[in-house]
Amino acid sequence: MTQPPRVHPDRWKGVPNHPRPPLARQIPISAAVGVTVISPKYEYLAAEAVNRFRAKTKLDVIVVYSNQEPSFAAKLNLDLLVAPNPIVFFDADFWMLRPYSFIPLATSERFCAVPDPGAFTPLTFPYDDCEREGWDKEAYFNSGLFACDLRRPEIRTVFAEARQHLADCHRGLARRPADWTDQYFLNWAVRRHPGLFQPLPFALNFYKHAVDSGYASHIPRDIIGLHAAGIRADHKLHALRQQAPVFGPPES
Repeated sequence: MTQPPRVHPDRWKGVPNHPRPPLARQIPISAAVGVTVISPKYEYLAAEAVNRFRAKTKLDVIVVYSNQEPSFAAKLNLDLLVAPNPIVFFDADFWMLRPYSFIPLATSERFCAVPDPGAFTPLTFPYDDCEREGWDKEAYFNSGLFACDLRRPEIRTVFAEARQHLADCHRGLARRPADWTDQYFLNWAVRRHPGLFQPLPFALNFYKHAVDSGYASHIPRDIIGLHAAGIRADHKLHALRQQAPVFGPPES
């Protein structure tokens, strides 16, 4: 039987060269909070990503540890793994470069995320899924960063429907997507609720691979969030350390 991901286990003891990110304080229900999922493959990224997020947003962070690879299914269970708080989810390969308050987004009535420019590029999985499903490409979002309020029934329903659709695809009861990750299933579920999606600026979840590959036509002026999407897992930290001083303020 597959074990569910754990929240805040003491698994950092004895792990060399990987400083453990400080755990969040007791977080009151209704307080906005950051959330990330860490798996063995991405564990080496955790400390810096969490510390940067806390420093730039002034939010506590819940770290959900998954022993499974791939760990994307943990994101589809966020409504079951954390308390019903307004949340800002960020991937382990996402660095905050500039201060930003996510509280207005996390406490809004919407599911807030950055549209993924890959949806307009043939031969990419976002494009293939949008074409097959007949989706508006402008509303296809990257799930490496999103804000929503888990106190709201319609938001909890999104996660429940995404999990169910994943199960249906595995059983052959629904068409299989090009992208077998949380990004497809969250996009699928959010689209079932017209008006729920709130697009955010590319500067909040910028990934350089989009520009290098021709997905995006420009680099935002003041990048707030830097994402190592599209980069091999073992190269992500190196890429972030190279790119942060270029796209962020001098101290980045």
